[in-house]
Formats: sequence, structure tokens, C-alpha cells
Amino acid sequence: MTDDNVTDHSSAVPARDAAEVVRSEERLEVTTHTQVVGRVRVAKRVVTEERVITVSVRREELIVEELPVDPDHVHDGLVTERSGAGSDGTRTVAPVVDMWLSEEQVEVVTRTVPRERVRVFVDSETDFVDVAGTVAKEVVEVDGQVVTHIGR
Repeated sequence: MTDDNVTDHSSAVPARDAAEVVRSEERLEVTTHTQVVGRVRVAKRVVTEERVITVSVRREELIVEELPVDPDHVHDGLVTERSGAGSDGTRTVAPVVDMWLSEEQVEVVTRTVPRERVRVFVDSETDFVDVAGTVAKEVVEVDGQVVTHIGR
């Protein structure tokens, strides 16, 4: 005896007696996009400053020292040149030694030399950000009298 209101679950259920409902739910999908947040310009500029460098310079000075002459050795190493009498009857004495005095001159030259290489680059850091959102999901509810057969 078969009752049309009672379904036997142990056998295949005919399609006409089944009802289907598609249950959906929301999910959070998070993506990222890149946005320009600033611009940096890299440039060199020249800064001037005064420098004082102490340099030693040498110069020669003439020192005249008068020494007493030893009469026994008057002609040892002493040379004198005498010129003859001039047309006016005067006698001239030529210098015995010519001496040249010298001094060091300071020369300042500014030269540009490489000092260091400066490298500028962009580094990327990764942080973690918690993103919260409310999602909904559908739940299937059945109202009314339900008869369930368990077992085979």
C-alpha cells in the first residue's frame, strides 16, 4: 500500500517530487591598486664655504755680517775686481758677487674631484592591514509539517 503523501527515502526520489533552491552567500574579495602619493625630485646643488689653509712659505733674506779681517790671511778666498780709471779720473769697483734672492709664492688652484657616489632608489615595504566587512548568506528554511524517514 503506497501513500502519495509519504516518500520513501530509501529509493530514488522522482524529480517531480523534489524541490531545489540555490543558496548563495557573500564573500569579501579584497584587491589592491597603486596610487601615486608623492613625487621626489633628486638634484644636486652647490654649497660654498670659506676654507683657511695655513701654508708655510720660504723666502730668502740678505744678511750682511761684518767680520774682522785677519791681516795674515787677507787674500785667502777674497776676490775683488777693480776697473781702471774712468774718463773723469775716478776709479770704480765692480761687485764681487751677484746674489739672487728668492721666495716661494702661494698659488691657489681649485680642482673638482669625485668624492663619493650617492645612490637613490625606491624600496618597497610590506605591511599587513586588517580589512573588515559584513557579509550575508542565505539559509534555507522549511515551514510546515515535515515527515522524515531515517534508515534504509
